[in-house]
Amino acid sequence: MNLSLKEIAEMAGKAALQAVQPARLIADNIAREGDELIISGSRLDLEELDKIRLISFGKAGEKLAESLLPLVEDRLEEAVITGVYEYREEKSLTFFPAAHPLPDRWSLLAGKKAYELALKSGQKDLLLVMISGGGSAHLCLPEEGITLEEKRIVTDLLLKAGADIKELNTVRKHLSRIKGGRLARAAWPARVFNLIVSDVVGNDLESIASGPTWYDSTTYDQAWGVLEKYDLLTEVPEAICRVLEEGRLGKREETVKKGDRVLERVSSVVIGDNLKAIYAAKEAVRRRGLEAVVLTSEDSGEAKEVARNYLERFLEFARKA
Repeated sequence: MNLSLKEIAEMAGKAALQAVQPARLIADNIAREGDELIISGSRLDLEELDKIRLISFGKAGEKLAESLLPLVEDRLEEAVITGVYEYREEKSLTFFPAAHPLPDRWSLLAGKKAYELALKSGQKDLLLVMISGGGSAHLCLPEEGITLEEKRIVTDLLLKAGADIKELNTVRKHLSRIKGGRLARAAWPARVFNLIVSDVVGNDLESIASGPTWYDSTTYDQAWGVLEKYDLLTEVPEAICRVLEEGRLGKREETVKKGDRVLERVSSVVIGDNLKAIYAAKEAVRRRGLEAVVLTSEDSGEAKEVARNYLERFLEFARKA
C-alpha cells in the first residue's frame, strides 16, 4: 500500500513517541525476580536493603513512577513524584504539580520534600531517582540566603538574554541546595540509582535536570562569568551576587566534583533519549519497504529554523534523485 509523505511522517512520529513512552522504558529496563530488582542488568538484592525511597521528577515523573511502583511498592518507604495536575497524598506517596521553565511554590515544596527524603536515607537504603525533562524547574531548593522569587528572576533574565542550557544550569547549580550533585550528597551513604529519560543532546548527565545526583564540572567563578557575559550582574537581585561571591571566596561548599566519594554509591542508566526515538522511527519506515537515513541525533536550536534547514536538505535530496 502506497503512503503519502504526510502518512509516512505521521507513522514515523508515532513510532518514535511509542518507543519512549514511560511504561515501555520501565518494562524494557527494569524487572523484579523474587527478592531481586534488576535494573539494566544490575541485580540488587532487596533482602540486603533496609528501605527503598523514590524521587521521580520532571514531565514524565508521574508516568515513570506509575510503571515502576508495582515492582517496588512492597518495599517502598516513601516517594516524591512531580508532574501531576494537583497536589495529593496517597499513603507513602506525595505528588506535586510543578511549573516550567520557571519554578513555583510547588517546585519549592517538592524540592524540600525530596531533600528531606534524601537526608533520611541510610547506608543500607536505596534511593531510586527517576529524572526526565523539566526536572530543573520541578525540584527547586534555593541556597540559604536566596528566595524562590530571586531564583525565578535570575532564571528568567538568563532565558531572555539567550543563555544556552549549559550556561543556565551553571548558574542554577550554584544557587541550589540540590542541583550539581548536592541531592546525592544529602543521600550519602545510601545507594543511589538514577533512571534517566534524557532531553539533552548527547545525554550529558551534568546537564539533565541540572545533575542533582551527578558530578558538576562547573564552578562559582564560571557561574559569575555567565552573569557577567550577559551583563546581568547589576540586574539580578543582590542576594544572587552575594551567594556567588561567597562561593568564589570559598565561603560556600562547591558542587560535587568528579572523584567525590559520594559518587562511589551512585549508578546511572539512561533508559530513554532522542536516539532511541529516532531509530524507532527509522525502523518503522524500513518495515514499510522504504529507505531511511538518520541525518543526526545532535541537532538543536529554534524549531522553526531547524525545520527550514531540513526542508532545504530534503529538496536537495529530491533534486539529486
